[in-house]
Amino acid sequence: MSKMMYLITGDLPISRQIKILKRLLPHGIDYLQYRSKSTDRQKTYNEALQFKVLCDLYGTRLIVNDWVETAKAVGASGVHLGETDTSIQSAIDHMGEHCRIGRTAKTVEQAIRAEAMGAHYIGVGAFFPSKTKKEALPISMATLIKIREEVKLPIFAIGGLTPVNITRALLENVDGFAFSNAIWQAEQPEEVLLAFKML
Repeated sequence: MSKMMYLITGDLPISRQIKILKRLLPHGIDYLQYRSKSTDRQKTYNEALQFKVLCDLYGTRLIVNDWVETAKAVGASGVHLGETDTSIQSAIDHMGEHCRIGRTAKTVEQAIRAEAMGAHYIGVGAFFPSKTKKEALPISMATLIKIREEVKLPIFAIGGLTPVNITRALLENVDGFAFSNAIWQAEQPEEVLLAFKML
């Protein structure tokens, strides 16, 4: 069974990211997460809207990291929330029952709690050092396997993933791969995406 593809936006200028996405999305990406460190609400709205228009052309779900208001304003499919972000129920109340909620889970307890609260998928990691989130703590394969046993939610592996460092154990215990720099820093991003899809 093929794995789901989850691409997270990067630090490249948005015009450059849009150009790359126009080449990537026809190959099939299930989720695109818009992640921005900016606190300029108008800027984040404008950028998210550009990604939403492009995602709609190819049937990709746009997920907004943290910003529930922005996600609702652009008609995104949902939001991704960390442990310290808005509650899952609050996001659903704000965006509606159709909203897809992702949650970061670094422990078995967090994964169980995310499922109980109504999350639709979880991101588990980091499995390898990541330039995107340098402070992310590593997670053991034993923890991943225990999470796989305890929850029925789709699990996305995240954290420094590349097509060449995916182990068989990782492959067997997740439903998809979440990645960022592996694409945005690649000379041939299409080849990287296709390599992920062939795993």
